[in-house]
Amino acid sequence: MFKWGSKSPIQPPPTLVPDTPGGAFLSVLGLYKSFGDTPVLSDVNLEADRGEFITLLGPSGCGKTTLLRILAGLDLSDRGSVSLDNRILTHTPAFTRPVN
Repeated sequence: MFKWGSKSPIQPPPTLVPDTPGGAFLSVLGLYKSFGDTPVLSDVNLEADRGEFITLLGPSGCGKTTLLRILAGLDLSDRGSVSLDNRILTHTPAFTRPVN
């Protein structure tokens, strides 16, 4: 896992702080989303540490964009939770989420 401050020419924005023990920076637990009778995401669990780079890979229609829209707050999940830096964002409006 890449840690900010390692020998990389890219430096983090000043708002990032070092990793702290006690849990993942981004946590998605039990996420479920359907459109009508069609389930798109079913029991999605994901954890990522601060500074970690993650890629979503899959065929068209598998739920990649839906997951990203839920993380950004543009869509709501039917079940499950999203938290960032130990702050639950599940019902936080998109314009107040610290994601980009």
